[in-house]
Amino acid sequence: MSATRKLAPSVPCIVIAIVISVGACNNNAPAPTAHPRAKSMVVRNAVPAIDVTKLELGNAVNPDGNIAQPVATFKPTDTVYVAVTTQRPGHGIALKARWVFQDGSVIKDVTKTISPTDTMVTDFQLTNDAGWPVGRYRVQVFVNDQPDGLSHMVAITEYAVNP
Repeated sequence: MSATRKLAPSVPCIVIAIVISVGACNNNAPAPTAHPRAKSMVVRNAVPAIDVTKLELGNAVNPDGNIAQPVATFKPTDTVYVAVTTQRPGHGIALKARWVFQDGSVIKDVTKTISPTDTMVTDFQLTNDAGWPVGRYRVQVFVNDQPDGLSHMVAITEYAVNP
């Protein structure tokens, strides 16, 4: 049987906090520096670089990506478009539209990588050659969806498909 005892994970943190506190009392002591991995942790938890300011639904888009005629009710054979207006610059931003049926099932995810310099409209479309089932749907918009679950759902809108 080993007499070795493992320290609890919080003990090193307490020791570091004490060392920093003692050092803070000494006016000649250098300021503590960040841990080398701290920068990557901040980047992973960063707030999205852009703001989603508007969502519009319709069955057609203009050449600039804006919805030609906003609607909230569609026919089963319609193509459903969502125009997402964003503001603020960003580079390599993953903008995702997720379509969800009323029972919670995800119909489709579409992701586009954008690098806006200011206000920008990005359009997404959803089609179904067999026709959409009648019911209620919603579109969720995500910015920089991360595989580890640190996604940012920033907007949601609902619509209906009627016969």
